[in-house]
Amino acid sequence: MDEIKKLREKIEQLELEIKIEKSNLLSVEKQLEKLQLYIEKIPAGVVVLNHTGNIEFINNYGIKLLGGGNKEEYIGKNWFDEFVPERVKEKVKFVFEKVSSGDLTPVEFYKNPVKTKFGTEKEILWRNDYLENENGEIVYIVGLGFDIESFQKFIKIL
Repeated sequence: MDEIKKLREKIEQLELEIKIEKSNLLSVEKQLEKLQLYIEKIPAGVVVLNHTGNIEFINNYGIKLLGGGNKEEYIGKNWFDEFVPERVKEKVKFVFEKVSSGDLTPVEFYKNPVKTKFGTEKEILWRNDYLENENGEIVYIVGLGFDIESFQKFIKIL
């Protein structure tokens, strides 16, 4: 009988721990949803690339910079093949490699044209950075892109 009582107590303890973990997980999910809403409100393109240069995330402003549409049209596409003009592809890949290696010094800020889905070009000023995993390995490259033409219009207003 004592063993059954101990097992019941252990089950109750585990159920309580599961309930607490579920509550914590819901809290984290809500915080992530809130963060995503903030990122969507940033008046700059946010583009996250994986180690092969494929788009993992793009915010609504980034989509607008590239010609509009929806996220599904962009997620998974290779940044260099789809959105970098041929004449600057090698230079932009060099920047990507520098950031991928953790060397931001020469390329933290970088200006280059991007191709929209309609084939037109826009000059973008990028603020480059990276994200690491728990082992300190760089797994994503993050670009915060400002449309230079829009920025110049804004400055004229000031």
